[in-house]
Amino acid sequence: MSLPKRTLSKNGPEVSPHGFGLMGMSSYYGPAMEDKDAFALLDRAIELGCTFWDTR
Repeated sequence: MSLPKRTLSKNGPEVSPHGFGLMGMSSYYGPAMEDKDAFALLDRAIELGCTFWDTR
């Protein structure tokens, strides 16, 4: 499975149309994820084609 891509602006990068909100991986909602688990999750997101990550 892979997500489709969309181009940001006229000459921008191609990103997945669905963003991946990363706030839940931080300590904002409770204890932060272990680094190994966070990296495994990010690796899987990349494998699935998710290239639009919301870090704010």
